[in-house]
Amino acid sequence: MPNGLLNLIIGESIQKEIREEWWNSLIVKLLGRKISLLALKRRLETMWAKMGSIEVIDLGGDFFLVRFFNSEDLDYGLMEGPWKILDHYLTVQF
Repeated sequence: MPNGLLNLIIGESIQKEIREEWWNSLIVKLLGRKISLLALKRRLETMWAKMGSIEVIDLGGDFFLVRFFNSEDLDYGLMEGPWKILDHYLTVQF
């Protein structure tokens, strides 16, 4: 390809394998307030990590990825809102 760019085609089975690790995750953002990764993780562990644990990753732009290690906790976080942290709403997206 021109300019040294490559066009890499990844098969569907490989895509599925790559995505599988992150399938039990939510993307969250706290509206109207900035919060540190550690503070958010502590609050979410208290609210959501009832049966298992969670991992929280800062994606930048005040977005965070919350990875669940228990599907019941994921369902709870996704379906039982609306959620508030420090009197600000937490947006949640699968």
